[in-house]
Amino acid sequence: MNVSSRIIACAVMAGVFVAAGPAAADVWYIETDLRHDQHIPPTGSPATGHASLVYNDETNLLACDIYIEGIMHENLLYGHLHQGRWGFYGEMITMLGHGHMWEHQGDGLHYAESDIFIDPMWKQDIITEGAYVNIHTVQWPAGEIRGQAWAVPRLSHTDLQRGQVVTFSVSRVQSGETVYFLYSMNGVGNGPSIPGLGGMRLDLLDRVALIGSAQADANGAARLSLMIPRQAPPLPIALQAVIRRGPGGRDSVKSNTRSTFILP
Repeated sequence: MNVSSRIIACAVMAGVFVAAGPAAADVWYIETDLRHDQHIPPTGSPATGHASLVYNDETNLLACDIYIEGIMHENLLYGHLHQGRWGFYGEMITMLGHGHMWEHQGDGLHYAESDIFIDPMWKQDIITEGAYVNIHTVQWPAGEIRGQAWAVPRLSHTDLQRGQVVTFSVSRVQSGETVYFLYSMNGVGNGPSIPGLGGMRLDLLDRVALIGSAQADANGAARLSLMIPRQAPPLPIALQAVIRRGPGGRDSVKSNTRSTFILP
């Protein structure tokens, strides 16, 4: 499928754009590299790792996929997601696997889990870099390697209201990058893989269409504005933004998704 073959503005004018009601769910994609020097003080451990988290702020469910190297299986105690900003320690938000639950993978250890319920009190910490992944071991029971939970490029928008201009925004991208804003009327889920983005799989269900694109400013923010027609019918819409990076798009990144509605 050619993602850029449909322009959302045309779809709007044709009367096929979105719904009535308040804003709905947001899904956050969070990445972090795990290293010793993110601890205070650093542990000096040569171990490394990477954690990918997906958090739905409506269902309060978290999925994690974590890989670490340089830690012996028998020395691994558990992984945790903690509340706390860079340079600070905080309370445990949730367990990320006891040591015996981790599996050998290649030269390291791997743990993946989905549908982890998160107390809603931690929502703002998770989506605003107020949380971190901590790997606890026998040698360093307080944590051997740690990684701050950084949200990938963030998509937001003003109210989608009939007869009004809506502005779509993506922050935390590189100055000068082109950001592509996408939509689907079929919701969020396991979407199409896009060859031009290095095979990256979207989180919008097919059919996916292009709203338009915008270039990021010096502050790493891209904005796109358009008018929603007064006659737009009540249909739901899901949104996501992508940035093409690297040779063949192999380093491309995607934003959080937005499941939302047009207001009457």
